[in-house]
Amino acid sequence: MHVVTDMGDIAPWEASWRDMAEQRGNPFITPDWYRSWLQHYQEDGEPFVIISGDRDGTCDGVLPLVRTGNSVLRFAGADLGDQFHPACRDADERRFAAGACQALHEHRKSWSTAVLHGTDVDSGWLAGLRESAPPLAVVTGPSTAMPYVDLRELDWDTFWAARSRKLRKYVRSRTNQVAKEHRSAFRRADDPDRLSEDMSTMFDLHERRFGEASLLLDPTAQAFHRSFAEAANRHGWLRLVFMEIDDEPVAASYGWNLGGRYGDYNGGFDQAWSKTSVGLLLMVHTLRRAFDEQADEYDFLLGDEPYKSRFTEQQREVATVIMGPRLNPQRLAFSAQVKLHSLTSRLPGWARGRLRRSIHPLLRRLPTTRSA
Repeated sequence: MHVVTDMGDIAPWEASWRDMAEQRGNPFITPDWYRSWLQHYQEDGEPFVIISGDRDGTCDGVLPLVRTGNSVLRFAGADLGDQFHPACRDADERRFAAGACQALHEHRKSWSTAVLHGTDVDSGWLAGLRESAPPLAVVTGPSTAMPYVDLRELDWDTFWAARSRKLRKYVRSRTNQVAKEHRSAFRRADDPDRLSEDMSTMFDLHERRFGEASLLLDPTAQAFHRSFAEAANRHGWLRLVFMEIDDEPVAASYGWNLGGRYGDYNGGFDQAWSKTSVGLLLMVHTLRRAFDEQADEYDFLLGDEPYKSRFTEQQREVATVIMGPRLNPQRLAFSAQVKLHSLTSRLPGWARGRLRRSIHPLLRRLPTTRSA
């Protein structure tokens, strides 16, 4: 195992790293995501990449971490992405975890705590960490759902026929309403000369839908996504799709398709068209496109919002995992945070909300919190 702290030393392994990330269908562990994060958030951390491979560029696993100013190790862009794990074959995760834990132990003076957001709770990666971490301690926080649709045994007609009659009727009526009164079209934005303008349009529609509080509207986050969208477009992964009515974009879907996994990351729509449900119509379109592209999976990514249950009951669970010496204050604070979550989950809704609001300022200061 090699621990690389200078991106200039990454070049020999970068192509293999990208191939493995693409095979796993995960944009959040690609070298392009990593480089975009370093470009725009370099003040927040420095490279700490663990690589299993030879100096000739051959590698079979990459753990794309960064080290922050307080010596906490994180996945690059953890507050922007949804699921993280090593870039390696799924079957190799357990073995890679053992090697990564050994490398972390050998470099224990270089870091204090590892905070691993978006870890699949049923993965070989997490199982391997639990087996291999001693003398480090591993604590897993509360899990969050990531709904998805396994497309491999389905076609569009079969999938759509299995949706509720109410949903199918509603989509049909809204589609007919638009067709009757307007000209409409769906456009995939993949022209590199127009991509900057298209990303601006997506951000604008996102703000119209979610307001100014969204992390996606932070100027640095936007600069990051512009850089990553350019890289994703070069590699053929980008799926930036607009619904246009009378030649004006009214809804946007921003995601990727790599390794057979079509991910619906974010988007937005013009609230003036909310009664026409343009956001829903665009989602149905992207789902159908995933079938047309013969994707293996349509991933709704992080969150169990009610609208996702209209399309699937399948989901994976991800959680924050923290590793560190057993008496490390940050690890102990996270353990206390996990226990607090367990206790508050048993309270009535009104009491749970009041307690969490009162301690939120304290939790934001913890280095284990996903986004400060």
